[in-house]
Amino acid sequence: PAYTGTNISSGSSSSSNYLTNPNNWIPDSVQSVVFNASYYSGKYPDLKNAFGTDANKLYDHYLDMGAKEGRQASAIFDVRTYLAKNPDLKAAFGNDYKAAIKHFAQYGIKETRITAPTADIGTGVTARINVSTASLNFSLSDTDVIAYTPSNAPAQVWKFDRQGDGSYKITNSKTGQVLDLYAAAKTAGSKVHIYDSNDTLAQRWFLYESEVKGKFIFRPACATGIVIGVEGDSKTAMAKIKSVNYTNSNGQKF
Repeated sequence: PAYTGTNISSGSSSSSNYLTNPNNWIPDSVQSVVFNASYYSGKYPDLKNAFGTDANKLYDHYLDMGAKEGRQASAIFDVRTYLAKNPDLKAAFGNDYKAAIKHFAQYGIKETRITAPTADIGTGVTARINVSTASLNFSLSDTDVIAYTPSNAPAQVWKFDRQGDGSYKITNSKTGQVLDLYAAAKTAGSKVHIYDSNDTLAQRWFLYESEVKGKFIFRPACATGIVIGVEGDSKTAMAKIKSVNYTNSNGQKF
């Protein structure tokens, strides 16, 4: 049902301090992974109608009601999926979504569990990977992956092979090498490059649907709290593709 505004603090129209809500019960370590205001508003029309893009009020709603209802407020974390795909957690917490989120903060963020519904675009599909910030495609600079002016070059064509866990192995048509997160990094700042296939988690990618139809978030299977994006959300050709903290920016949607 549409949210009527009951029990929601007035908040502020500024998004700069909404994570400092005094009633916040979500641990700091997972706030940005569990909740994103633009995703939450974009996914639920009732919330967009009630609060627009006011990040404070959207976060208040999630703290007071949304989390308890099992609403999804992030492309890369959904508490219902977290429980459904992890039977040990379902047995421990049932439908206690708050307890499950607190478990994620303490343990799950460090693990490689399934945390959100994965997108299925088929298998054996070849496609170009377009960057939402500009008319740029994933391409290559030597072995580094960059955003570059679109062309028909094989370096800009990628084959997506779906794996048993729902992740994808993504192979470059020019080299036959695969999309890889350097050193299987678990933090932001590492480059995305191509490397010989070795079937490690650094070469497996979960695709999550963003709130924008046809646009996806790419998360490496080796790390739960990061995604890949254009460095600095750049709109300029030659910008590097790197691991970044999830913010749901257009530079992270492909």
